[in-house]
Amino acid sequence: MHAGRGVVLTLLAIAAIGMAANTARADGSGDGVYRRFDTDLTFQLDVGAGVLSAGADGPSLVAELRARIIDAAGLVVALDSAPRGQDHLFVGVELRPFWPALFLMDRSSGHERWDLMLESLGVELGAGITPLGDGLGVGLSWGVGVEVPLILPETFARGVWLRLGARHQSVRSSTAGAPNSGQDTWLAYVTLALRGGLNLGFSSWETPRYRVPEER
Repeated sequence: MHAGRGVVLTLLAIAAIGMAANTARADGSGDGVYRRFDTDLTFQLDVGAGVLSAGADGPSLVAELRARIIDAAGLVVALDSAPRGQDHLFVGVELRPFWPALFLMDRSSGHERWDLMLESLGVELGAGITPLGDGLGVGLSWGVGVEVPLILPETFARGVWLRLGARHQSVRSSTAGAPNSGQDTWLAYVTLALRGGLNLGFSSWETPRYRVPEER
């Protein structure tokens, strides 16, 4: 458990130093979009470590794959594996409402790093499958998270981020098909996230326009 806490605290310190070092360079010239409309689909790979409230002896390894339409909503598949504990698989949906809301209201500050961090706040809801082995069951699972930009999108791919997240696994012994672990669990985790983008043609698609015939 102490090793897991050490990993989390180290990554948090790196995030704080990175944000402090780049605050002075925020020039207020951002457009609030930050190249999101360059691609239709944002995909993200997260790898890191976390700590389970269930008392697993040691840190839990965390790996996540995310895909979002215009960086606002999409799917999540996440696995956390404790070497001396239970493994959990999460499959669900993710919603990041701040970025489209702030964009539509023209409320972005123009400071890219702070805008991107605020707009990364998201919630996720889905099914938690655990333990991966004997006694496999499915329960309701939900989580929250925020991401700190370490390398900005225009610098490398769609950016490199530090993700801070938490996920709750609900276990109810009275529910058919529920996990037999007997207790709810919380996972607090920190991951390094790499984003990329794919252009599927959604943003450039439009219905045919009606043209008035030219007079002769």
